Amino acid sequence: MALLQVQYRTFRHSLGSSKTDGGTRASATLAFFWYLLWAAAALALAVLPNAIGTEDVERALPGLFLFIMGYWQLTPLLTLSLGVSIDMRRTVIYPIALPTLFTVECLLRLASGAEMVIVLVGLWVGFATAGSMNQVSLAAGFGLFILLNVFLSAAIRNFVERMFQKRRLREIVVVTLICFLMLPQALIWSQTLRGYARTIWVVARGFPIQALPSGIAADVSLGQGVWIEWMGLLSMVGLAAGFAYQQFRIAISGFRHPQQSAARPTNALGARLLRGLTAWAGDPIAALVEKEVRSLWRSPRFRLPFFMGFTFGVFAWLPILGFWKDSTSAGWATDHVVVVISLYSFLLLGPVMFLNRFGFERKAAEAYFFLPISMRLLLLAKNFASGLYAMLEVALIGLVSGWFGMTSSPLAVIEAFVIGATALLYLFTVGNYISVRFPAPSNPDRISRGSGGHGMRAAVQFVLFPLSLAPVAGVLAIGALGGSPLAYGAGLVGAIGGGVLLYAAGLSSSAKYLLLFRERFLNSLAHSEGLVVTE
Repeated sequence: MALLQVQYRTFRHSLGSSKTDGGTRASATLAFFWYLLWAAAALALAVLPNAIGTEDVERALPGLFLFIMGYWQLTPLLTLSLGVSIDMRRTVIYPIALPTLFTVECLLRLASGAEMVIVLVGLWVGFATAGSMNQVSLAAGFGLFILLNVFLSAAIRNFVERMFQKRRLREIVVVTLICFLMLPQALIWSQTLRGYARTIWVVARGFPIQALPSGIAADVSLGQGVWIEWMGLLSMVGLAAGFAYQQFRIAISGFRHPQQSAARPTNALGARLLRGLTAWAGDPIAALVEKEVRSLWRSPRFRLPFFMGFTFGVFAWLPILGFWKDSTSAGWATDHVVVVISLYSFLLLGPVMFLNRFGFERKAAEAYFFLPISMRLLLLAKNFASGLYAMLEVALIGLVSGWFGMTSSPLAVIEAFVIGATALLYLFTVGNYISVRFPAPSNPDRISRGSGGHGMRAAVQFVLFPLSLAPVAGVLAIGALGGSPLAYGAGLVGAIGGGVLLYAAGLSSSAKYLLLFRERFLNSLAHSEGLVVTE
């Protein structure tokens, strides 16, 4: 209860600066509609068994449980948002018992899976009111299934975060994960390996869903489980709890007893290349750009979405091209696949590379107001550093796409550079404004998305930020709908011209705001969340 009171007071204190600009209302509105959607799904599941009978719903229950389990465990990893959690660094000075902290962590994991809990409650109400179920088995099965997901979520979260705190192991984990994600896509796309894909599909289709934890939990809930299934489900819950507690103990002990790490030597070749790219601007711009490039690359929070952009983004597009039936549409998609994946990767990098450019610096941002440099040039240097990484991302996407035979010609990659650079003009404009208007302290060592944040930031990230790509999307629509090359070129020139004008105006406006409201800006970056952080 003491931890909850601390967090509640910290949360109330954080609202003081957001009441005036509508951030709290925006955040509450988004949350309301989001959970209203899941509440509607839960209501439908509550009515379904009474409307059509329980037999069909009972047959579908293993599949429903499998979907719920997959959503609960995989969505945080795919969206890079691991939810609320205990900030380990802030617990070091408090005499809090480890089991107490683990209990709070599990409660937070339950809150992170609130959508699936709502769905499960609706499903349970539907079965309970249908009257044909064993109420004891129903309650026990649903309860154990929720516990299993809570413990698994806690274990996965702490394991993944701990792996990404180790520099070399972090990259190995990413490559391994991407290889697993790539394997089925490559089998489907490659004509020579399609025979293996069919074999794998036959084997996977023949695997009984009842043997999965979700299937066992469904049998127990329906009262169809024998004693061995009860023991199996209880054992899985116990093993998940033990594994979660072990991972949590290892994670928190690493902060309470940190190990000294040896200094890493500087990459001489990389340093020379970076200085060569920035030397033309002269100091202090070149120094600022070099600092931005280095600080971003050293951040696990940045590297993870950067890697996912040219790996997961490419592999996710493979089956779309492989099963496209219309030859005209397929040709257009092949020519513009690098463009589409590049735009997706820009959106994935939005929270760290565009929308919160001062978040990693926190209190150190105060030094910018003492340097002999204008705020306009400061933002320009940050944009230039982000642009280097964005163009590198496009190049890597083109390389991986070409390796898989997804691009038709080198011109497609060149076009991706042009359209990607055009999109950056609009993304930088929105990102500069949000970075100075709603800055938020962010931990560069945490791999998941988020920070103390601001309610308006969420609205911008999910609405205005993607909408800023509308001019580029309009240009692509001209080509997709069969527009002439002249119309396509005219649209692209118009998008570039509009982007340049908008970026220039937005850059000056953001720089003026940063200078006029520097006290509010620095106060927002110095703000602390407390023991529980939202990601």
